[in-house]
Amino acid sequence: PSDEQPIIELLPLVRRVVAARVRDPQLIDDLVQETLVRVMAANGWIVDLEESGASPQSPESLAMPPWLDALPPVWLIVPLIVWNYVGWLINGRPGESWRWLMANWPYSQTSLYPAGKIWHFLLLLPMLVGPVLFPLLFAGITIVSRGMIEEWQRWKKDRSLTHATVVWVLILLVPLGVLTVHSILYATGRMASNGELRYLMVATPMWALLILAGWNGTFGWLRLADRRWWAGLAAILPLAANLAWGVIPLKSAEDWRTGQALAQWYQASPIRRTYPHLLASHVALYYYTDISPADVDRARQWSRATVASRPAGTVLVWDSVYALFNSDERLRVTVDQIEAAGWRRIHWPLQVANEGWELFVSE
Repeated sequence: PSDEQPIIELLPLVRRVVAARVRDPQLIDDLVQETLVRVMAANGWIVDLEESGASPQSPESLAMPPWLDALPPVWLIVPLIVWNYVGWLINGRPGESWRWLMANWPYSQTSLYPAGKIWHFLLLLPMLVGPVLFPLLFAGITIVSRGMIEEWQRWKKDRSLTHATVVWVLILLVPLGVLTVHSILYATGRMASNGELRYLMVATPMWALLILAGWNGTFGWLRLADRRWWAGLAAILPLAANLAWGVIPLKSAEDWRTGQALAQWYQASPIRRTYPHLLASHVALYYYTDISPADVDRARQWSRATVASRPAGTVLVWDSVYALFNSDERLRVTVDQIEAAGWRRIHWPLQVANEGWELFVSE
């Protein structure tokens, strides 16, 4: 395209050409984006800073301003800025925009959950990676750590690191960092950590890569042939265990089943016309009614302040877990506080006992 032709004008044309040959919508989007990026790069609209800096004598190199050298660290805070601004927008623009995240940071310094043992998450690792592969995780950590030590010795000599080395450093440090930080938070009772295994799942791909390093290293050391058969056996063993002790398919917990029944009742009940706004402590109510807590036309956001204000036309669903045990003290609400705010209790509409659940409406 010419300099006067905006790149956006190419989008419909490229999409039609790609869509005539490809059926997968996701693949179409990927190919269109890749094509436009290549066009922009070919016209000099995209600058590869690493290539430009690596070849200063190249005709295509550019004299970069000093502030641009600091750009990579600066980019790290962009998602935080976007998070802060979008949160301020969707929550009604309360106060100054730049202070929204500080004013609404969801985690208190102290936890409403009791502290646990420092080794709690370490003992849960076999559940995350599987008992069969668990020993290979430590083998992978050992192998990668030894490789990092060798790279460190080489770096002290020539001050250079390969891209692969940097990647493996991250693969080693990120999951171990997640394990260490969450172990400390749980042991000290901070940041509302209640010891759930899901905290470690954010690093699942890296746990898998460490196991792969341990797998390859172990089989190389043992000189075992045809690793695919052993890999197939390792994959089948959990399936056999599932037949004896069924875990999959996953089943909803009892509180989620109760939340689903309440959501169905609310959607079908005439009470919804009188009380069109939903205020619930349990997220299952919002999930099964397909209502966003931020939807001001159909919901109220759960908080002690919202309960105290008793907004008109609202049905309140309280449960004894999510309403009492929360990382944010401002979201902790008792039945006494609800009644003190003037909410009226209504009868329990389900056949199952309402143990740990209460329903109220605003007047």
